[in-house]
Amino acid sequence: MPRINEEELSLEQIANFVISRAKETAKELIALKGIAEPPFGIKEMKRLKGIHEIIACDLGHTDGLLIQTENGYIIKLNAKHSEARRNFSCAHEIGHTFLRELHTNSSSTAMEFRAVDHETMPRMREWLCNVAAAEILMPETIFKQYIGRLGLSISSLEWIAHAFRVSVPAAAIRAAEVSEEPCIALQWQLALKKGKTGLKKIWCVGPGRNLKSKFYALPIQPFVTEPSILLKAYHGHSPVKSTKLFRIGNIKKSCKMESKGFGEGKARYVISLAFPDR
Repeated sequence: MPRINEEELSLEQIANFVISRAKETAKELIALKGIAEPPFGIKEMKRLKGIHEIIACDLGHTDGLLIQTENGYIIKLNAKHSEARRNFSCAHEIGHTFLRELHTNSSSTAMEFRAVDHETMPRMREWLCNVAAAEILMPETIFKQYIGRLGLSISSLEWIAHAFRVSVPAAAIRAAEVSEEPCIALQWQLALKKGKTGLKKIWCVGPGRNLKSKFYALPIQPFVTEPSILLKAYHGHSPVKSTKLFRIGNIKKSCKMESKGFGEGKARYVISLAFPDR
């Protein structure tokens, strides 16, 4: 484990520490399972060093809780949530244990994020724990092997998400971060803007992981209305192909894009994968 001696750490330093610990945990899960094949779920996470118990119970609207005891951590998960969501919540809570290690290893009693205001700190912590969860549930080398076998498309993404027992959005973000082929992942949801109903960009990730800026690539048009192929994806059940203009760094580029709708009712959304080099 890296030694942490500074009282103040930059976001990049903390992120690197969390990612390093998550990679170590992923290796431990693979060793516990005895085979480098997904899923790496709650069954395996229960056996991790430092984890005393993982319980599914009624948590209302809460995803998960982390409780520290003399015998190790107890993780409580929402029994009403899907397997994929519980897996991610569990790995997310394990991410919080890494942040607690920073408290232990640092001479400061309160970890500080340099150049991050106090209102932003809780959001940053949650983001870092999501990063850790992705590393734990979808180890980079193994995830890349699946992309290599199946190719990267909106259709193969569903298979990959199922294999790793994660949600399609989680798999899309991971693909955008680690794919050898540059890829941009986006989520869209129905929204109302100036009296018009359309699809609004909720998040956009990639290509690659950029710790300094989450907005390296952005669609030029973050809100789309009819007529739109994206809305066809929202209302239908099959993948659709289109092109979309992005700002990637300092340039504008038209990218081939594949999209598909997921979920039901008000929870329905569209996931898109855009490919700058295709």
